Amino acid sequence: MTTDYIEVLLRAIDPAISDASTVAASRQDEIWRDIVESLTQDSLPRTRRVRHPRRYWGVSALGTVIAAAVILATSVSAPTSALAATLKTAVVSDSGAAALAPLAAGQYYYQASAVSLVCSFAGTDLPTGQPLLTYVANGTMESWTGVGGSGKVVLTPSAVGADGSHFATPDDEARWIAMGKPFIPCALSGASNQLTGNPANANNQSNFGGDITTISGFGGFGLALTSSTQTSLLSATTNVNNLPSSVAAISNLLANGQINTDGSISSVPQACPILDGSSATSTGCTPSEELSVIEQLLQLPDASAKLGSVLYQVLESLPRASLVGTVTTLNGSVGTAVQVPQGSNETFQVVLNPTTGALLSCSEFSTISGVSTSVGSINYGLVQVAQGQGTTTGNATHS
Repeated sequence: MTTDYIEVLLRAIDPAISDASTVAASRQDEIWRDIVESLTQDSLPRTRRVRHPRRYWGVSALGTVIAAAVILATSVSAPTSALAATLKTAVVSDSGAAALAPLAAGQYYYQASAVSLVCSFAGTDLPTGQPLLTYVANGTMESWTGVGGSGKVVLTPSAVGADGSHFATPDDEARWIAMGKPFIPCALSGASNQLTGNPANANNQSNFGGDITTISGFGGFGLALTSSTQTSLLSATTNVNNLPSSVAAISNLLANGQINTDGSISSVPQACPILDGSSATSTGCTPSEELSVIEQLLQLPDASAKLGSVLYQVLESLPRASLVGTVTTLNGSVGTAVQVPQGSNETFQVVLNPTTGALLSCSEFSTISGVSTSVGSINYGLVQVAQGQGTTTGNATHS
């Protein structure tokens, strides 16, 4: 029996399942202002005491820290029975994904994923009291990892207005134009997006100072887009391919707090690398903390294949996890969405392939005035075997 058929049965039994709906355009400016204001409260990198420590690939000369994408949605949760059945089916279907095809000499695992992030920034002449400009930046994240886990990651933002990148609201774009089109730090620099020689970047007694100011607003995946392509080398110790292939073994390591957010493994149980404030023990992770660790690991190469089944098991054990229903991801894939609340106004959502159980995408939402808005997403591509570092063709090993 296919998972498609199972989902049809579940949806027939549970008519409460609802697909996402969009927010009225008239409220978008208000919602984005509220989101930007709330995100500025969490703008500095933090470590173990918080749920979302940031880990960034690449270094921006401007110190750019990026926040996340625009998908406006609300959802109605399905009963736990439907959620459990969906996740159990996905675990069985996806359980073999962690064991990727072995690599021969000179071969690499290659994966290209689409990322969509929100960049909130200010030109130097932003009037007093005006909200920051908010821009939705789309880009690609490519990775090559060889035997032992070493390799590289390349993050490439799109040009201004390309590949679906856009200002969050018409008001943001209109203010950007009125300010003389100041530099957008999360889009490729070029003739249409200059930092130097752009009169709009001149510091004319700005409240912010300098050429540009950016804020962080998204810490879930720890990604950063800047105005140029970034290439970062990975060491053999910081990759999920060093984790055991057994889903049960990975789950046990997570529960014991032994998997760090960079993919390295502690030889003994330890305090959870990410604490959510409710942990009563000094060793190991609660299910909620396990999810936070996985969320950080999902930025690493091949993590969608390695951690899919583990993630589903963690989700099933979390309170208030719910089945959203069928959704379409940023790159056009159709899957089944599951979400779980995190914190007072955050929600983590995953989208699963209804047939194979593969992890298609992960997103984090912020809820303001009852409206949930995606503030970051990674949409995973196939894991392939490439014949060299830098090549993009090969045989698919996971879908």
